[in-house]
Amino acid sequence: HLLHPYLSAFECVAAAAPVGLTLSTWLGVLLKSYIFASSDGLTPGLGFSVALVQTAIAAAVTRGIYRAWDKRASRTAVALGRRLALPLVGVVLPLSLWFTFIHYTHSLLPHNEVYNVGGTVYGDMPFHLMIINSLLFGVNVHAAPLAGVPLKAAFFTDADLVYPYIPDYHTALVAGAGSTLHFALFSAGSLLCASFLLLLFFLALRLTSSVWAASVAVLLALFCGGTGAFTWLLRDTTWAGLRAVDHILEDSVSRQITICWFSLPAHILLPQRTTQFAYPVAILSVIVLYRACQALQQRSSSVPRGLAHADQAPEDVLDVSWAAVSPTTKLRLFAAGGFITGLLPQLQAHSFVSVGIVMLVVAGLQVLRCAKNGLNQAELRELVKVWTVYGVCAFSVGLPQSLMYFGKVSNPGQSFIRLLPIWMDFPEGNPLALWFHAVGFFTPLHFLAIAWLPMAEQQRLFQYGFAAVFVVGNLVIFQPWVLDNTKVFYVWVFGAAAAVAMTLEQFWRRGASAARKPRPLRTSNPLLDTSSPSMAIPPTVQASLWKAAAVALFLSLIFSGVLCCFNESLSFNRLYDKSDMEVALWFQENTPPDARVAISTTTYSQHMRPSAALAGRQIMSSYWGWISNHGMPNYAGRNADMINMLAGSNDGREQLLNYNVTHIVIDRFHLSDFDMQFLNAVSYRVAQNEKFFIHEVAPYEALVNIVDCIPPHAPAHADGVDPEECEAHGCMWVPNGSGDPYCQVPPVQWGRTEAPEDCHQNFREACNHSGCSWFEGFAGPYCQQPCTVPGRPAMPIVRRLATNDCGWLGVTQENCESRGCHWRPDSGGPWC
Repeated sequence: HLLHPYLSAFECVAAAAPVGLTLSTWLGVLLKSYIFASSDGLTPGLGFSVALVQTAIAAAVTRGIYRAWDKRASRTAVALGRRLALPLVGVVLPLSLWFTFIHYTHSLLPHNEVYNVGGTVYGDMPFHLMIINSLLFGVNVHAAPLAGVPLKAAFFTDADLVYPYIPDYHTALVAGAGSTLHFALFSAGSLLCASFLLLLFFLALRLTSSVWAASVAVLLALFCGGTGAFTWLLRDTTWAGLRAVDHILEDSVSRQITICWFSLPAHILLPQRTTQFAYPVAILSVIVLYRACQALQQRSSSVPRGLAHADQAPEDVLDVSWAAVSPTTKLRLFAAGGFITGLLPQLQAHSFVSVGIVMLVVAGLQVLRCAKNGLNQAELRELVKVWTVYGVCAFSVGLPQSLMYFGKVSNPGQSFIRLLPIWMDFPEGNPLALWFHAVGFFTPLHFLAIAWLPMAEQQRLFQYGFAAVFVVGNLVIFQPWVLDNTKVFYVWVFGAAAAVAMTLEQFWRRGASAARKPRPLRTSNPLLDTSSPSMAIPPTVQASLWKAAAVALFLSLIFSGVLCCFNESLSFNRLYDKSDMEVALWFQENTPPDARVAISTTTYSQHMRPSAALAGRQIMSSYWGWISNHGMPNYAGRNADMINMLAGSNDGREQLLNYNVTHIVIDRFHLSDFDMQFLNAVSYRVAQNEKFFIHEVAPYEALVNIVDCIPPHAPAHADGVDPEECEAHGCMWVPNGSGDPYCQVPPVQWGRTEAPEDCHQNFREACNHSGCSWFEGFAGPYCQQPCTVPGRPAMPIVRRLATNDCGWLGVTQENCESRGCHWRPDSGGPWC
C-alpha cells in the first residue's frame, strides 16, 4: 500500500512476502515481550494472535488499495502482464517451481522415522534448529528481546545471540501454532524464493529496459559460476565425477575447495535461512530507491501521459507517470526505501552493508553531478533532504540489531572484520586468476558494459554503486571465513547481471544487424580491406560469429552453477533419525530449559547434536565454524577446555564446576573422544539408547568435597600410593599440585552404600567400549556399570517414534491438547 502506485502491481505483490513475513514476525516478538512473556515458549495462542492482527492489517490495507485503484491502474497492470507473460511463465515460474520442490525435499522431510535434508542444507540446518527449538522448548522460552531479556546462543553457553533471529523466530512462531517444522521451513522458503526471483527480474528490467536482457539476467545471477565444471568436463567427464564434486567450490581432480565462490541456490538461499528473507528485501530496497531517484527527475506537477501502448519500450510500461509526483511523494518514496533498508540488519548484516554501499555511491554521484551542472541550490537542497530522510529511516529501523553488531565489531576481542585483499587468502595470490576461477568472464563483461554500453544516466549511476560493492568486498573481509564475503558479492551480482545481460544482448543484436546490413571495412591497407570480394566476411558468417559468442559466453557463465544445482537436486542426506529424536524428547521431558550440556566438539557430526538442535538446550561449545564466525567470546579456550574435560584432564572436576555443566551427552560411536573412567566417576548415567549415553553431573557438594580414598596411607598426599593401588580400591587417580589427595573417592560414590553392578566385560578395552569403568584388582567386578542417580534408575530410551506421534515421554493430556493434537490413550499407539 505504501508503494502503490509508484511501483508496478507485480512488484508490490512480490514485496508483500518478504516485508510481510518480517513485520509479522516482529509483531510476534512484540506480543511475546509484553503480553505472552510469562508463557513457556511460543504458544499456539501467540501464533493465532499474530495471525489475527496480521489479518486485520491486511484487510485494512486491501481496502485502501481497493479505494485507490482505478481503471488506469487496472489497464496498466493488464498491459504489463501481457508484455511480460513470456519471461514470467518461461523463466520465473519454472525456477519458482524448482525452488518449491527443492525446499520440500531439503527441509527436514520426514520419511520412515528419518528426517532428510539436501547436501548443502546438511551443514546449516542444525544451527537454525538450535535457535528455533530454543524458542519453543529450550533456553529461550522466556526470551523477550524488546523487554530487555535477550536471546541466548543455544550453541554456546553464557553468550547472547547476535545472529539475526527474525527468520528463525518466524519458523518457531509457525511451529508453535501447531505446524510441523517441515511445513514451517518449506512454506516460507518457497514463498520467499519465488518473491526473490520476481523482484530480481523487475530489478533487471529497470536496469536494462529490456525484457530479453532481464530474463537472461535472472539466469546469470542464479547460476553464476566459474571454471569448476570445466575442470570436470576437460579431465573427467564421468557420471561419478559429476556427482562427487561441488562444481562451484571444488576442483574436480583434487576435490578440494580451491575456488572463492558460492552457488546462490545451493550454498546460500537453501541452507542459510537469513538470505531467504534478506535478499528479496535488499532487491526491493534498490528498486524503491531506483524509482525514488526517477521521481527526483520528474516534475512535481506530473501530467497524465496516457497508457502504454504495445509499441512502447518496457520502461514505459513500468512507468506509472499518471501517478502525480509531488515533493511529498518523493519524500514518501525515499522514506519507504529507508524503512525497507532498515529491515535488513534484522535479517542479514551483509545485505545491509552492500545496499548501504550502493546508496552511498549513488547519492554521492548525484551530488557531484549537481555540482558539475552549476550547483543548482534548490536541487542540491532537495538531494540532501531526501537522502537524509532515507538515512534516518534506515538507521532508525535497523538500530536495535545494528547496535549489537557495532558492539561486537568495536570489541577488539570479538571483532572479525579485516582490511585485507581477499585474494591474499587464496593460493593464486592474484585477483585476476581468483575472479576468473570464481565467475569466469562475468567480471570483465560487467566493467565492459559500464564503459561501453549506452545506458540511461540513472542506470549507469546504479551500476557504479554495484561496482563499488565488488571493490569493497575485495578489500574488506567481513567474517573469519573469507568465503562468507560471497554474501556481499551477490548483491553486486544482482545488479551486474543486468549489465552483463545487456552486453550479451548487444552481441546478439550485432549478429542480427550483420545479417541484414553488412558493412565492409574499407582501408588503404590491402591486408585489412574487406570490401574486396576476396576479403569480405559473408554476412551470415558475421551474424553466426556474434550470436555464437553471445551463446558461448552465456553458457560458460552458468555451466558450473547449473551442474552444482543439478547435483543439489539429487542430494538427500539423513540428518536425524529415531535415536536422535528419542534423545531430544528425553531432554524436553526430563531437564529444565536452561540445562547446560557438554558434547564432543571433535567428531564430524558435532553440529547435529539433538540436545541443542531438537531440544533447544544450551551446549557448552559446538562446531568451530559457528563459534568463530559469530565471534563467541574466548571460543578457542572454551573448545580446548571442553576437549580436555571430556578426555579426563586432571582439572576436569574444576572445569565442570566453573562452567556449571549439568549434563553430558556421549556419542557411543566415538567413545575415543571420552574418558569413560573419569566421566563415570563425576556423573550419573541417566539415559541411553543405541547412539548415545546421557549423563547427569554429580551435585555441587559431591564435586567440591574431595574425599581421600586411602586415608591411612596418605592423609594429605598420595605418597606410597600408586595409580594401580588406587584403581584397585575403586577410586579415581587425580595428580595435582593443590595439596589434595591424588587418590580420590569418585563424586558419584559420595554417600553411596550400594555395591557396584557388573558390566560383564573381561578386558579393559571392551569395558571402556561398553561405556563402563574398569578397576583392575577390585574386590568385586572389575568392569562396573556407571552409577545411576540414587533412587532413580537409568532410563533406556528405546521407544519407537510413530509418524503421527505429537508428544514425548511423559506427555500429559494438557500438554498434548495445548499443541493442537488429539489425546487418545486407548488408541493402541501414541497417546498424543
